[in-house]
Amino acid sequence: MIKEISIAAKNGGGDPDSNPRLRTAIAAAKAEHMPADNIKRAIQRGTGELPGVHIDEFSFEVDGPGGVVGLLNMNTDNRNRTVSDIRHASGKDDGNMAEAGAVSWMFHKKGDIVVPKSAAKEDDLMGIVLEAGADDLRDDGENWKC
Repeated sequence: MIKEISIAAKNGGGDPDSNPRLRTAIAAAKAEHMPADNIKRAIQRGTGELPGVHIDEFSFEVDGPGGVVGLLNMNTDNRNRTVSDIRHASGKDDGNMAEAGAVSWMFHKKGDIVVPKSAAKEDDLMGIVLEAGADDLRDDGENWKC
């Protein structure tokens, strides 16, 4: 959780009000009863206010055996070691690391937007969802999810 908080702070800034990824990471850490001082230090490491381990975030594209493909999002403190490990693991059973763009075109980043039922009526929200190009609007009991 500390790594996720640091990376979120590094990529989007240390203010949870303007950084949704950081806000989510902090909420997850608090749910696991992480002390507030640890959360604060993780944010400060991510923004560069405190020295610490430099963590990189990057993606690999893998072409596996049997036509299986994968897009791996990685966080690491040693990029060279991670590349070597992924190359070794993907090389087993006739797989290999793919060139940039060879696999990523098959994937689309998706997410959920949660709207409390008290904030919007289903018909109004459905119109907005369809206009925005979302795939679905679901009722989970207390919220609308699209």
